[in-house]
Amino acid sequence: MSEAPNNTKNEPRDAFAAQLNKKKPRVKKPWFKMIGLFLVVVVIGAGLYLTQTQSGRNLVSPIGAAIQVKQNPNLIFDHVNSNIVNILLIGRDVNYKIIFKHGKPVAHTYDENSPARSDTMILLSLDKTRGTMRMISFPRDALVRMPPNKYGVRIAKLNAAHAYGGPEMLEQTLRDDLGITVHRYAVIRFEGFKSLIDKVGGIDVDVIGALHRNGKRGDLNYDDNWANLHIHLKPGMQH
Repeated sequence: MSEAPNNTKNEPRDAFAAQLNKKKPRVKKPWFKMIGLFLVVVVIGAGLYLTQTQSGRNLVSPIGAAIQVKQNPNLIFDHVNSNIVNILLIGRDVNYKIIFKHGKPVAHTYDENSPARSDTMILLSLDKTRGTMRMISFPRDALVRMPPNKYGVRIAKLNAAHAYGGPEMLEQTLRDDLGITVHRYAVIRFEGFKSLIDKVGGIDVDVIGALHRNGKRGDLNYDDNWANLHIHLKPGMQH
């Protein structure tokens, strides 16, 4: 009987193990350093953008505010040092510039520099002590006394205060003429309102139709060229 050969080299009996035990050469990967450097540059650039530019700060502000409110739901009450906070919701219209061609109006464009009128004014009152929320809508055509303004207008409709001096003059008008304190306000344009409706997938409205002189209902047709608003609906459910 022959003896088994002496394994003087202490080689592993598994051929695959022999390959695994071999030391793999270290391969330099310059691309890894390039990616790391790129990420560092991106992080530094993003930090500079968010802290040194106005658009960046505008982006960070609502995010930071949302985090603070999540951590402290009473934040808005703490800021005004009151258990009751009044928030004015302003739905403003838009002034349009008319584009003329050969002396005839052919189109409208937004006049972004005009504060326009506040056709919707709803006061949202939050009461922390009672845990209640109340809302009241102010009539846009109510005649009120105007604060001093560059147009010299003394008495006008309530919705004109926003047109003469923006949300600040509207706040002052409500305070001086109606004795209402506004702590915060939010301004929404009609385009923003339409966007909100689209976000929830639209709404269904039952259009009863326009009332004609003969007492019958018909198509609802409304054209406001100044506001570039054109409504043409048939009676019945509309989405």
